[in-house]
Amino acid sequence: TQKGEHKWPDVAAAVLEYGDALVAADAEEVEGAWADVVDMRRVRWTSTDVWNAAPYGRCAGLAERLYMYGSERFLSAGHVPPTGGGDGWACPTGVLRELAGKIRADNMVVERCGRGPWEESECEERGLADADAAKHDWAGRRREPWYGIDYFLSEVGPAAQTRWTRGATTGGGGVHLPRRNAYVPQGLHLSEDLSEEVRALGFGGRNAAPGGRSRTEAVELRPPKLLTDDGTGRLWHRLDDRYLLPRTSLTVLLRLPRLRHVRDPAPGGGWTFDAASAVKSSLLAASFGDAVAQESYETAVAGTGWNVSAGAYGLGFSTDGYSGAAGAVGLDVIRAFWTGKGWGKGGTGNGDGDGDGDGAPFFLSEETVGPVLERNVRNLRSYFSSRRADVYADYYTDQLLGRGGYRISDRLAATEGATAEGLAEHHRHLVGG
Repeated sequence: TQKGEHKWPDVAAAVLEYGDALVAADAEEVEGAWADVVDMRRVRWTSTDVWNAAPYGRCAGLAERLYMYGSERFLSAGHVPPTGGGDGWACPTGVLRELAGKIRADNMVVERCGRGPWEESECEERGLADADAAKHDWAGRRREPWYGIDYFLSEVGPAAQTRWTRGATTGGGGVHLPRRNAYVPQGLHLSEDLSEEVRALGFGGRNAAPGGRSRTEAVELRPPKLLTDDGTGRLWHRLDDRYLLPRTSLTVLLRLPRLRHVRDPAPGGGWTFDAASAVKSSLLAASFGDAVAQESYETAVAGTGWNVSAGAYGLGFSTDGYSGAAGAVGLDVIRAFWTGKGWGKGGTGNGDGDGDGDGAPFFLSEETVGPVLERNVRNLRSYFSSRRADVYADYYTDQLLGRGGYRISDRLAATEGATAEGLAEHHRHLVGG
């Protein structure tokens, strides 16, 4: 964002601080972080078809890997350790520390792209005295020779250099190596509830079926089972007997009228679509995603993803991953959104902890909502100048045929009028029924 452009020294300071942390970390910390990386590479190689893609899109990458690793290792290199004795993936602690030691302010080039840096450089160019220009003849406007693109080259200002001095970075030593990731899968076993015939096919059905039959011939595809239907909701479950991956997938859909509608105050009045409510619901989901991204970083690293969406069908929560804790992660996501208390915290009410709902949810602070609003306003304002023709065709077709949806102008007006306080009130209406 434009506001974020001014924080580039903070980003560079964090990179420098991480280099300091890696140099200072003890061997056990470094080896633990390395082991998690190796484990996840093994998981992805074992449980997915890494190279299952269109041939044209993969040709260049395969050719490069063939040149680098040779014909025996060009597919598996970087995903599984080499065979033939010895641990080819032992943690190179010394090498990592040596590389981290080179992450210094006097050994770094910062590349900034955007309108803000460009305008800042133009101002500096106009104010550059002849004496300064003679002193730094390498600085100023340059032109890239292949495509003829102009760029600016300059020294980093003294304020940023002072900030980057070791021991004076933004976090005050708060950056550290990650602890061992509890969400990394400890085993890739298919469910014991699957039949022996199905489990014999192995991960992804790679093994040949008995009698040379294909997987679809060997396995009868079954519909999901309805476990609960008590009038307030339905619960379905289905074992993966088709793709045969040790993967958990959890989806919860809440049908909430207030998500995109308002009730007619007249006696016996029904529900009417309201653009402002629809926009606020989408902004709630986006703000939650931004606020929890850091707290749930470990789950993402371990291959367990989650998502919160607000659409025409309702409020959706989804979780997917190879970790045995994927189901618990899904419940944490729902609990955090519903109670507004934060990642991994229980209870009821909105954010303040006493259950009376008079505090704002943790994900609706000004620091979180502000960038979300700015991002959405910028996206909507540029909608009719930044999309493909087929997108416009679908948009106008929906408008002409009345197939749901609402005008971009309505969405933009509702987004520009949204506030953190208004979103908190909308959240209280949703969770309060």
